[in-house]
Amino acid sequence: MSDLGQDLDDQDDDRSRSRQIVVWAVVSGVVLVAAVALIVAFLVGGSGSPEPVASGSASPTQPVESPSPTGESSPTAEPSTPTATDPSATPTTPVASPTSGAGPATTDVFTPRLVWEPSTSAIEGAAVMGSIVEQGGTCTIVAERGGESVESEAFPAQADAQSTVCGSLSLSSDRLTAGDWQVHVHYESPDAVGDSDATTVAVSG
Repeated sequence: MSDLGQDLDDQDDDRSRSRQIVVWAVVSGVVLVAAVALIVAFLVGGSGSPEPVASGSASPTQPVESPSPTGESSPTAEPSTPTATDPSATPTTPVASPTSGAGPATTDVFTPRLVWEPSTSAIEGAAVMGSIVEQGGTCTIVAERGGESVESEAFPAQADAQSTVCGSLSLSSDRLTAGDWQVHVHYESPDAVGDSDATTVAVSG
């Protein structure tokens, strides 16, 4: 009988230990599950927090970029430089205009021959403008004496390779009385003008 009671006590002890093991296992499992849940919750909470941080950092970046182009466009105030250039160019243009309209240039006039021709009762001659080569000019014989001036018609000048020439000039007039006259040739064109030196021509009656 004592052995049987001893066995029963041993069985009760084993059952009690088994129950304790089961309880500890359940408690450990609950604790483990709770720990895992806490870790997951921490991770989820930690991963969600950077998203608003990133969005907040991106939003100030955009306004920072927007004022910078605005600042670049404002300092690009280069219209002031062309504005200063335009008025300077404006006075230059009217200055050039009067220069071009100042009148024709002066040219030398050489008279290789100015004589009185009794057969035609006229002063005849020729003129050479050695510093210009052009068409469209004219030559006129001018005879002066005692305040009186007599002029011929305007003869057309011709351009050759190196000069402009008036080959056949003639001045005939009833006003050319006998005596010494100061005679020269006047050349004129849109671009040039000139007078030869005066030559004394003796007019006979």
